[in-house]
Amino acid sequence: MSESTPSTNKVPVLSKALGKWSAIAMMIGAVIGSGIFAKPAANAAASSSVTLIMLGWVAGGIITLVTAICMAELCLMMPKAGGTYVYIRQAYGRLPAFLSGWNESIFFQSTANSALAVFFTMTLG
Repeated sequence: MSESTPSTNKVPVLSKALGKWSAIAMMIGAVIGSGIFAKPAANAAASSSVTLIMLGWVAGGIITLVTAICMAELCLMMPKAGGTYVYIRQAYGRLPAFLSGWNESIFFQSTANSALAVFFTMTLG
């Protein structure tokens, strides 16, 4: 009979293999993503000033950058898997974190994906 090796109870660890260029590509896709297709026409229709349109894009970029820096700081303070759930749980407790996670899953993600589907359906005919 062959000897079997005893199993060890190791806790799985998430791999931290996201490189700089992968992270940059993900952020460009998330920030620019689909909004770049939907918003320029609406902005141009609402304002005849190219300067105001560009200022709006710059202001949105600054707000997004500040948000990303805050999230990066939270990630460095609490390096655990779970994203915003972990941060809200630490600040407010388990129930608000649980509700926030379900809110994001049910309302935010589905609404964003539905809006994209409607936009591309209207655009492509």
